[in-house]
Amino acid sequence: MNKQFRYYLQLVLVVLDILMLNAVFLLVQFILKEHIADTEYRKYMELLGILNVSWLLLSFAGRTYAEHTIINFEKFTKRSIQTFITWMVAVLFYLSLLRRFELSRSIIIAAFVSFAGTLILNRLLYLGIYHHFRSKANFQNRVLIIGYNAVAKRLESYFDEEGYNSKLIGFTEDPKNVTEFTRSYRDWE
Repeated sequence: MNKQFRYYLQLVLVVLDILMLNAVFLLVQFILKEHIADTEYRKYMELLGILNVSWLLLSFAGRTYAEHTIINFEKFTKRSIQTFITWMVAVLFYLSLLRRFELSRSIIIAAFVSFAGTLILNRLLYLGIYHHFRSKANFQNRVLIIGYNAVAKRLESYFDEEGYNSKLIGFTEDPKNVTEFTRSYRDWE
């Protein structure tokens, strides 16, 4: 996967998560508006600002959108879950510690659950995009291993298992030094 595409993917993931956070919070607020007094809307908008800033700070501190994280779906999902749990605990701690806002518990719980659901949807969307572009030849890094020894064999198995969108095209070695082949010539085409 080329570097520019990874940068755009990072940017899209950050923006999509923030858009979903805002959308679900405003939607929950609209659906449960009977729990909000007319004078309290300003408090909810302040809370929305806190939710956005805290999500961005914790996700960047936890390297949720880091390049090495987003190229592996399992790692990206795990980091997202860790960040979400940390974010939720931090927001609840902030709200309970300062008691600055008298907010509806229903709205807070619904917003957390809804945002968790949209994070799952965003990650599934990411997985679809990732697999679509991963299969494209111009997004694959082609790797040629120089030499054929124990280290080269480990590299081969590494690229087979976790190639990070890399395609192993072969080895270079003097033919008289190679005593075995792990693949036939046709496998390299």
